[in-house]
Amino acid sequence: MSREPDLYSDLRGIRVQDKGLVWTINGKYHPETTETFYAREGDVVKMRIRNTQGQVHPMHLHGQRFMVLSRNGIVEENLGWKDTEMVGGGEVVDIVFLAEEKGKWVFHCHILEHAKAGMLSVLEVV
Repeated sequence: MSREPDLYSDLRGIRVQDKGLVWTINGKYHPETTETFYAREGDVVKMRIRNTQGQVHPMHLHGQRFMVLSRNGIVEENLGWKDTEMVGGGEVVDIVFLAEEKGKWVFHCHILEHAKAGMLSVLEVV
């Protein structure tokens, strides 16, 4: 799937006054400034996940299943359905999913300390 991504998810840790280190998705963090992604039911959605720093993040998507298309521009040869994918420091991972389940679904780092520190967003399928 060579088309450009529909959604972008940049992962980063930042320091916020009175909070210390927070983990962000597109510069936003849960619950204060949560990033919300939107898709229509039945859409085939391509998402680019970019880890801008060195910490590994196992990214987990609730309610949908996805396939990894590529990592750092190298096409994934072993396709299979997943709900979590490790995104290493400095890596760019492209995934694709069919938005088949309506509702609001959490997309977050599966290191729960990172999710608690803000790395949690919402995918809303309408």
